Amino acid sequence: MPLPCSSCLLANAGKDELDPSFVSCKMDGVHARCGECARQGKSACDASGLDDSDFLRVRQALLKVERDEQKARQELRASMARLDRVEKQRELLRRRANLMISRKVQTVEELEELDRLESAREAGEPVDPENAEAGRSSKRLRGGASADTAAGPSQSVGSPGAGSGAAPSEGSELVNQARQSPLPDFDFGSFVYDESAVLVDLGFGDGTHQ
Repeated sequence: MPLPCSSCLLANAGKDELDPSFVSCKMDGVHARCGECARQGKSACDASGLDDSDFLRVRQALLKVERDEQKARQELRASMARLDRVEKQRELLRRRANLMISRKVQTVEELEELDRLESAREAGEPVDPENAEAGRSSKRLRGGASADTAAGPSQSVGSPGAGSGAAPSEGSELVNQARQSPLPDFDFGSFVYDESAVLVDLGFGDGTHQ
């Protein structure tokens, strides 16, 4: 059944089909006007002769497109949420890298503590830098003690530490002897010039030294 034209729709507004005054908008498929508009002599009739089944198909297609649009919008919102999380992770890692470079952070614990302080400062929350500094200092001390413990057994045998009570090795004694003067201390004060001393012939054959 074709859809009624605008004139018939206005004439049937608020009326039931059983009402005797109800206007039936009919098209014969040949003329461009419905029977009622032709009877009343109206030239402007917008009846298209479209069947109800055609209209329902268009209506169903429109509803399907609207559902697809809603689904696409939901997927877009989910993608935007994932993108927002990735951007926040990128900014967090970039800030941690900058902290490591600018503050010369040595451990991951210090990096997390600095990141927590920076986040609290940006959020306007009260921070206690003294406690944070004390915590970082204790972590550094623990790290230094671990390094000293690991480096202790690696001392060389020939260089014992001060206060260790270990006797110097034979190699150390040889080094000390080599550092001493090769000529012993000699006292030249006991020699006095004496003309009566007998000259010794050194045997050069020239008779100059006898």
